[in-house]
Amino acid sequence: MSHDHECDEFRCPPVVPADAPDDFCIPEECCPERIRTPKFPSPNTCLPQEELEELERKISEANELLLSLALTRGNEEEGVLEQERLRTAFEGLKGKVIKVEVSKENQRRSLLVRGIVSLVGRDFVLLEDENYLKIIRLEDVCSIKSPTELCDVHEKQELIGIDPCLRRAITLDFGATVAKSPELIQIFFGIDLKTFLCFFEKRIVRVKTKKRVFIGRFIRMEPHEVTFRQGRRQKAVPVEEITLLKIKKRKK
Repeated sequence: MSHDHECDEFRCPPVVPADAPDDFCIPEECCPERIRTPKFPSPNTCLPQEELEELERKISEANELLLSLALTRGNEEEGVLEQERLRTAFEGLKGKVIKVEVSKENQRRSLLVRGIVSLVGRDFVLLEDENYLKIIRLEDVCSIKSPTELCDVHEKQELIGIDPCLRRAITLDFGATVAKSPELIQIFFGIDLKTFLCFFEKRIVRVKTKKRVFIGRFIRMEPHEVTFRQGRRQKAVPVEEITLLKIKKRKK
């Protein structure tokens, strides 16, 4: 078998060693020889450093103002800006064990949910423990109790430390790769609760409402209700009544 044919037939290995180079999972012998070309550095601006820093500060302030206007203008529901603050807070607590106080309108007692912050979507947060995935809608969050301070999330780059095979898959097969992962959908586009639950179709879900708790298989989510199957019958539960969704984690 020729060397070129071996490169054509190359497939990413099932396991990548911990000391593997952070590349695209392509053997060095399959890479064409790099052609040497002259390199000419160029300045990114013609402004002096002080003027550049002042301009960047003004641009940042303008962007923050535009973001604030975008979050409040044209939205009739109250609390949109508060949800943005909650998203920022939860992002700063990713990987931390926290307690979230959850309460619905006209509910006598609030619910305290404990877990590790795993995923922060557009309108929900996902907590995990050893046995369950716990889904809470942001608009139902009353308070966050954390033993640690919030982390700065502005400089976070979530795809820096990924393994070479995933880097290769995202680069060469972006659509199919991202569509299979709620985490990647959130990073690139943002994911809402309806889309997230699609990954758990027909999975058994423990549903806690203001009045009771029941177990059913998830069927679909509409704008105002979530449908589950209990035996042979389907049950539609108004979204506004759901306090917590719990999905048992599959054993690895």
